[in-house]
Amino acid sequence: MAPTRIPRRIHILNYVLRIQQVSKRELQRRYGSKDRSVVGLWDDETLTISLLRRQSMREKRQTLLHELGHAIVDLINLDAENFPR
Repeated sequence: MAPTRIPRRIHILNYVLRIQQVSKRELQRRYGSKDRSVVGLWDDETLTISLLRRQSMREKRQTLLHELGHAIVDLINLDAENFPR
C-alpha cells in the first residue's frame, strides 16, 4: 500500500483547519517550550495543526488524529457558545 499524504486542509463542521508540517525548532517555538516529546500541536486561535516534519508517515497520521481530537472538542464547544440552545 502506498503511503498516504498528509492533507493541507481538513473541513470539520463549518471550519477549515490548516495542517502544517514544521521543524522541531518551529514546533517548540509555537508550543512555547523545549519539550522534546512534542510532535504535534493544535492552535485554536489560527485553526492550525502543526506536525513534526521528521516523523514517519505512520507517526504523522497518528499525531494528526490525536490533534484532530483536540480540535473537534474545541470546535464543538465553540459552536455551542455561538449557538446556545
